[in-house]
Amino acid sequence: MTPIKSPPDAGEEISALIETLHETEQRLEELTAGEVDAVAGRDGRSFLLRRAQDQLRHAEAAKQAAILNALPAHIALLDPHGRIISVNEAWRQFADANALKGPGYGIGVNYMDICDHTPADDPSGGHQVAAGIRSVLSGEVMRFSFEYPCHSPIDQRWFSLLVTPLAGEPPNGAVVMHLDITEQHRGKEALRELERRFSDMLGNIELISLMLDLAGRITYCNDYLLRLTGWRLEEVMGQDWFKLFVPPEIEDMSAHFAALLANLPEAWHHENEILTRSGERRLIRWNNSVLRSGAGDVIGTASIGEDITERRIYQESLRRNEEQTRLILESVGDGIYGIDLKGSIFFKNSGAAKMLGYSPEELLGMFSHDTMHHSRKDGSPYPIADCPVHRSMRYGVVRRIEDEVFWRKDGSSFPVEYTTSPIRNDQQELIGAVVAFRDIADRKNAESRIRRLNRVHAVRSGINALIVRVIEHDELFNEACRIAVEAGAFKMAWIGVIDPETLDGKVVAWHGVEQAYVENIRLTVRDGTPESDRPACRALRSMQPVICNDIAKEPSLILRRDDLLKKGCKSVGCFPLMVAGRREGVIALFASQVNFFDHEETQLLLELAGDISFALDHIEKEKKLNYLAYYDLLTGLANRNLFLERT
Repeated sequence: MTPIKSPPDAGEEISALIETLHETEQRLEELTAGEVDAVAGRDGRSFLLRRAQDQLRHAEAAKQAAILNALPAHIALLDPHGRIISVNEAWRQFADANALKGPGYGIGVNYMDICDHTPADDPSGGHQVAAGIRSVLSGEVMRFSFEYPCHSPIDQRWFSLLVTPLAGEPPNGAVVMHLDITEQHRGKEALRELERRFSDMLGNIELISLMLDLAGRITYCNDYLLRLTGWRLEEVMGQDWFKLFVPPEIEDMSAHFAALLANLPEAWHHENEILTRSGERRLIRWNNSVLRSGAGDVIGTASIGEDITERRIYQESLRRNEEQTRLILESVGDGIYGIDLKGSIFFKNSGAAKMLGYSPEELLGMFSHDTMHHSRKDGSPYPIADCPVHRSMRYGVVRRIEDEVFWRKDGSSFPVEYTTSPIRNDQQELIGAVVAFRDIADRKNAESRIRRLNRVHAVRSGINALIVRVIEHDELFNEACRIAVEAGAFKMAWIGVIDPETLDGKVVAWHGVEQAYVENIRLTVRDGTPESDRPACRALRSMQPVICNDIAKEPSLILRRDDLLKKGCKSVGCFPLMVAGRREGVIALFASQVNFFDHEETQLLLELAGDISFALDHIEKEKKLNYLAYYDLLTGLANRNLFLERT
C-alpha cells in the first residue's frame, strides 16, 4: 500500500520538530545519566524519555507475545503491507509438524503475495483470502472470515481463518488467525446427516410432526398430518394452528399453549381432538417440547402426535364389553374364576370370592387347586393331572362335574357342581380355562329332605295299608317297626307300651336291632326315676314328640350313647301313641344323620303316630263290638248269636 504524502513545507517543519525532540531527549538522558524516566512540561504533563519508552514497549511486546503463545489458534501479525512481522507458538508448532518450516517461520514474507500465487482451484481459496486481508488493511471491513479444508496425507482437516485490524486509521496491520475446526466441521456434517435422517423419519413415520412459533403459527408439518387432514402444505404453513385445526368448543388450548411455552410438565403430554378439512374429528395424543434458539430463548414448540381415534373407539368398545361382562359375572349367583395354564387364578367375580371366603385381592393369583378337591372321596390325594379343569385345558373340551367339593379359606367344604371350558386367544391357542361353580348345599339338603319326606310318606302309606287289614296289636306294632326301617330307611325302630296302673312299660316290638338290646329299655311315666329324662319317657310324660337331633350331645342317653353311635344312630325322634286321650305307648325312630328331624318331618311323623294310635283305637273298638255281639253285657254269658253260631 502507498503511504499518503504531506505538503513539502509541512514536512520540513515536522522533520525539524522531530529532530529537535530527539536532541532534547538525548540531552536529558545525558543530564540524568539514565536515572529519570519522565519529565514534566510547563503545563504539568509528563513525557517519557526514550529509554523508558523502549522498556515499556519491550514489556508490552513480551506480554502480548505470551498471550498469543497461550492461544491454540495459529496467529500471525501483519504490517500494513501484509508482511509477517510475528507468529505465535501454535503457528511454529503447526509448521514443524507439517514440514512447512521456512526461514524464521515466514517472518518478513508478504502473506498476501503467498495467497495471490496459489492456484485458482486451490481449496484453501488463496485469492479470496488475499482480497479479504486487503479489505481489512484498507479499513473497508472490520473483519474477514473464511473456512477452508487443509487435508494431510493421513487425515482430513478443516480450518477457519479470521482477519482483524490492528489499531490505527487506517489500520497499522492485521492479525491473521487460523483455527482448527476439524471436530466442529465433522460435527456439522454429522448434524446435517442426523437432521436429514430425522427429516426423513418424520416424513415417513405414521405420526404427526408439528412445529409452531410463539404465536401458534405453523412453521413445519410433515406429510402424515397433511394426509390425515386433507390439507396441502402451502395452505397450512404460517396459519394459526388453533384456528385451523382445533375444534372451537375446546376453549382451554390457549392456556395449555402458554403452559407449554413456559415448559410446565403438565403441558408435555395431553390429548385433544383435531378437525380435518372435511370436518371429521380425530383424537390425537401429543408429546410436546419447547424449541429454543442458540442463545437458549424459547422460540416455539415441537410436537409429535399419534392418531388414537381407532384405538380409543376399540378401547371404548372393549370397556363396554368388559363392563357388560362384569355386570353379567356379578349378576349371576354362580362363582366364576379364570385360571392360566399354570393353574393361577387371574380373574374372578365377587360370587367366587364370597363363596370361597376370600377377599377379591386374596383370590387373584391363588393356585386354583387349593380351592377344590383336596383329596379323593376315599381320602387319597387328588393329583393335578386328574383334575377335570386341567384335563379341560389339556384337551380343549368343555366338562361338567356334578358331584364335587370345594374348600373355603377357613378349611370348611361345601358341595358344588361346576363347568369348566377352555380359554383361547385370537390365534386359537389354549391359554387357560374358566370355571363356573355353584354351591349346591341347599339343593342337596332339599333333595335329602325330599327323600326323607318321601320315605316318611312311604312309611305312612305302608302303615295305612296295614291298618285296614290288621286286627291284632302285636301284628300292628311289629309291621309298623318293619315298615319304618325298610321303607323309611330308619336305622332302628321300636314301640313300647305303658301299663295304665303302674305307669311303667317295656318295648313290645322292634326292627333293625337285636332283642337283647331292647330288653334293657325301661319306660315310665313317673318322675324321679333314672329313666325319666330319656327322650321316650319325656314323650310319654308330656304327651308331645321329643326330638334329639344329635345323640352324641344328649346327656340323658350317655349310658347308651356309644352303643347307639356304633349302630349308626345319630338322631332320634320319640312320638307318643294316644288312645281315647290316654297314654298307650311310644314309637322311637332312629336316623343315621344328625339334624334329621326338621319341623316338617316331625309333623309328618307325628301324624304317623296318630295313624298308629287310630289303628290301636280301631282294634280296641273292633274287639269291643265283637264282644257285645256274642256276650251279654250284664252277665258276661254267651248270648243267642254265639249259641247259634257254635251250634
